[in-house]
Amino acid sequence: MHKEGFRLFSNFGNHFKVAFKNLFRNSWMTTASITTILVGLFIAGLVIILIANVNFFIEQVESELLIKVFLEKDIPTDQRVILEERIGNHPLVDTVRYVDTEEGRMILQEQFGDDADVLEGLDLDEILWDGFEITVYDAAQITLVAQAVENFEGIDEIVYGKEYVSDLLRVTEMINYIGVILAIIVSIASTFVIFNTVRLTVLMRKDEISIMRYVGATNWYIRWPFILEGWIIGLLGALIASGALIWAYNKFAVWFVTNIQYVRIVPINLVTQYVLIALCVGGSILGIFGSTLSLRRFLKL
Repeated sequence: MHKEGFRLFSNFGNHFKVAFKNLFRNSWMTTASITTILVGLFIAGLVIILIANVNFFIEQVESELLIKVFLEKDIPTDQRVILEERIGNHPLVDTVRYVDTEEGRMILQEQFGDDADVLEGLDLDEILWDGFEITVYDAAQITLVAQAVENFEGIDEIVYGKEYVSDLLRVTEMINYIGVILAIIVSIASTFVIFNTVRLTVLMRKDEISIMRYVGATNWYIRWPFILEGWIIGLLGALIASGALIWAYNKFAVWFVTNIQYVRIVPINLVTQYVLIALCVGGSILGIFGSTLSLRRFLKL
């Protein structure tokens, strides 16, 4: 048992040596492959970071989306309490908060800040009505809630930015689609590059591979160096791309936090963690996949 384990470890070490030897032997092709994968994964990483920040921003906006319900003038207190309870019982509603005219006045003055003097000439009692502020669990369901609530007795008007919500959801969907398309393009390009790199190595070692077959080498013994070669290329490209992206995002985050204080971005530690994992796993898979395709095509293994 120990001998078999040692032999397996020794064989694997030999496969790594052969893989690195092939990479150095075709140094110009190796460099071109790593560079191409690096650029592709760098672009993929940028897209990942962009989508993550857009979704992060949209989540912030969605958390602040409200349905504002204006009640009829002089609605009885008991009817208002019943209405609030009915709205709160809706399965899609998260919270319901009653806002009276006086609180509405204070909110309005706070929003205007130093320019609150302009409100003095207005009859705020005619502008501000008692009502509710409703939040929902899912921003995509806000229209359904608004349509359900508007038919309740005692409600005068509902405002929730229908067009704004629709545009927000459309932008989110579009950005996610673009991200998927770019990821597919990068994957195809990277696979093609690794495919050609391994193909060149296979062609250069064709006579050696024939001898190995002749003396009884198994298919997997022949395969492993080429698979490891593709994996190393994919992983190196991913590590360099990840390092460049993390460095650039750190610089950007410092600038952003310093100059733009009202919008938050995805924390640096999360970006570092997810970009490193995503690109290294993606690069490794692409490397192994590309080399496996090349072996199937040119060695019939």
